[in-house]
Amino acid sequence: HELDKFMEEKVEESKESGKTSSPNPEYKKLHTKISNLRQYFSPTYRYNRSLSEVEEVERLKEILKLEKKRSLLRSSKPGPGYRIYYVRYADDFRIGINGPLSLAERTRKEVEVFLREKLRLTLNMDKILTTAADKGVEFV
Repeated sequence: HELDKFMEEKVEESKESGKTSSPNPEYKKLHTKISNLRQYFSPTYRYNRSLSEVEEVERLKEILKLEKKRSLLRSSKPGPGYRIYYVRYADDFRIGINGPLSLAERTRKEVEVFLREKLRLTLNMDKILTTAADKGVEFV
């Protein structure tokens, strides 16, 4: 129960840290240009369809070129904020962090100190993993 309260404070603190990301203007500019070029091929396009077959092919090539360029960009940029997520089941828990690795390491140390000093418990260092979210984590 005490750990839950401690982590609840950490979670709430993270919610007040600011936005975790912001739109990437370069990505948005390319996305808009691609959308505008694609409109011509929509059945509901309301403007004159006066492109020749060669011009249509060129337009499609331009769309593909821009899509390839866009695929190399992130749609958003990291913001100044971070988020902490906490899940507990029985005596097992997971802490998720949307933020820098240094924050994950600092949070782990804070939890370790809290458990040792307040609850007189120790973490099993063999079970502690710092893993990127896209690698997945097992629970229990």
